[in-house]
Amino acid sequence: MCGSDRAARASVTSSIMPALGWLTSPAACAAATGATAFDVAELLRSRATVYLLGAEETHATPLVTALTGHIAREARRIAARQPSGRLDPPLTLALDEAALISPVPLDSWTADMGGRGVSIIAAFQSRAQLIARWGPTGAAIILNNTAAVMVFGGTKDRDDLNYWSTLAGERDEPVATTDERGHLTARTVRKVPVLAPAQLANLPAGRVVVFRRGMPPVVGRVRMAWARRDVRTQARATHRVTRAVVQAAETTTRHAPALPTGRTAPAPSPARAGGTREAGDRDR
Repeated sequence: MCGSDRAARASVTSSIMPALGWLTSPAACAAATGATAFDVAELLRSRATVYLLGAEETHATPLVTALTGHIAREARRIAARQPSGRLDPPLTLALDEAALISPVPLDSWTADMGGRGVSIIAAFQSRAQLIARWGPTGAAIILNNTAAVMVFGGTKDRDDLNYWSTLAGERDEPVATTDERGHLTARTVRKVPVLAPAQLANLPAGRVVVFRRGMPPVVGRVRMAWARRDVRTQARATHRVTRAVVQAAETTTRHAPALPTGRTAPAPSPARAGGTREAGDRDR
């Protein structure tokens, strides 16, 4: 590259700079240049959690994408070496705003990650956002490979609303025909959408439509995680453990012997084979 002409160097530089923009962030640079190696196998073995926080305007998108991809690739490699071909314990990738912050290759990941013991939970603003990031073909592959889809209200895009309404299917609605005196003259059946586009757009807050393989669409109710009883119980248990550890540390610090200013505690005497040194031994 150094020996190429100026136009070629400018082209290569302009292509590389977006991927290295995160180096301008001191926090991101420090996180990526740490001395401790990131061990995915230990992460899976200890059932730990890694939080990757980023935003599109912070230029950290390439770094977050690279770290997410590294975890997924290592998890796939480890799963391939297992007798069952699956991770045990499994791995969950929760990708919020994946199209903006972590545009990983979901079109290929969703094809086989489920069979490797890796569950992917991805959140998007709309179906149009998938098309803008992965293209029409990639968005179709992602949606086709997805086992379950949750659609919230508020969508105003006509194509999106028609897509989900078509996916919900149609139902038979009986129609009664009467004459001018109100007498029933005929009964017919017509096809109507199970969920009309307007119904999807005007879903109340806290309601969601679930599309899952092997079952009709379901309108359900969602709630915040911290409102669940099991989450509250776990949070209280964690708080009690943390408070006990802090109190124990404060008690140890409060009862520790104080030393005069400028003096340090004497180093412990070395032990002899068969026991510690006695007072007389120290005098000699």
